[in-house]
Amino acid sequence: MITPAGWYHRSCVHEVPNGARVGRDRVVTRNDGTSYHVPECMYPGRRSKTGQRIAEDRTTPPINNGWMEWAQYSLSGDSRFRGLSARWDTPSAPAGSYSTGQVYYTFPGLVSTTGHPYIIQPVLQYGNNGAFGGSYWVAASWHCDDGSDCSYSTPISVSAQDDMLGTVTASDCQSGECSWTIITRDLTRETQSTFVVTDVDQYPVAIGGAVEVYGLSACSQYPSTGVFYSALSLSDHNGQGVTPSWSTTVAANPSPECSFSVSATTYTVDLYHNPPPPPTDWATIVGPDEMKPEDTCYWYVSTNVGDASIEWTVNEEVEPIGTDYELWYSASTSFTLKVLVWNEYGQHANDERSISVSQGNEECLQQRLLQRPARRPAIPH
Repeated sequence: MITPAGWYHRSCVHEVPNGARVGRDRVVTRNDGTSYHVPECMYPGRRSKTGQRIAEDRTTPPINNGWMEWAQYSLSGDSRFRGLSARWDTPSAPAGSYSTGQVYYTFPGLVSTTGHPYIIQPVLQYGNNGAFGGSYWVAASWHCDDGSDCSYSTPISVSAQDDMLGTVTASDCQSGECSWTIITRDLTRETQSTFVVTDVDQYPVAIGGAVEVYGLSACSQYPSTGVFYSALSLSDHNGQGVTPSWSTTVAANPSPECSFSVSATTYTVDLYHNPPPPPTDWATIVGPDEMKPEDTCYWYVSTNVGDASIEWTVNEEVEPIGTDYELWYSASTSFTLKVLVWNEYGQHANDERSISVSQGNEECLQQRLLQRPARRPAIPH
């Protein structure tokens, strides 16, 4: 079976009823108080390697298996995470068809670097993993260890554009043992997939967002544009909020290469794939090429990008006032003016002008005499 933690023997992967609790003794307690015992796994796991193919037949052309792109943040020393929360919208369904053994996973979550269990996360899935799913979106909460056991809560069906919330929270921590509540919630449908698991492992690594796939052989099998995580929140073992500085990674030499890219801020992680081709001629500076010392002149960027983010620089220094489509600037010496324009897919273009500061300019004079043009709203990048 293909899980978000790699390949497992089907007998080692267990569905846990929504709301149930899993103890360290492998006893599952349902909401109604009844319980049953999960048998110990008798087969080794085959953990996926990031961005690499794991298969018996290594003579066939490589296909995408494992983590394709992700953002992570690690705590140092003895610190560990006790909570994670993230929001995201379910992407549109992939245009390409899926067959047996092809799965797309995306998730935030927590990961251990040593010890026994190593993933705990809310997961969005497209494709059949050997136990559930198909050519539609489903979501479930997962907890898997390194080869001996892997559990998920009863999956829920979700639709494209559904507003998703995933949380991972530790409670009742004593002597390193915690009760972890994993919730994958569809806020649009008001449904959720959740369970509680007792765990003694430590989780010093947070994943702000990841795309993990198995058997995908065409870019059309990825959702167009990507998946975008927001409202990311982390807390440590003292219950204090953590401000991450995410490191971003794209798997080396993926095949096929589907324009994977990752960008991140403190509270967001954007995982891009299959963005459309960028527009042509979509960043042009309009304005004077020369000006008088200490004069104030006006420039604007001509662009055919609807949802654009703008950044002006003067001699490679970002101008705080230049985050809109227009720029007013005064200088005493010649300078290089540059504008960068991003579209909604993270693609960018730029234009550059050398501005001579030496003599008067009729255009600058006319600009000052005319009413200043109305500002168009800036879209933050």
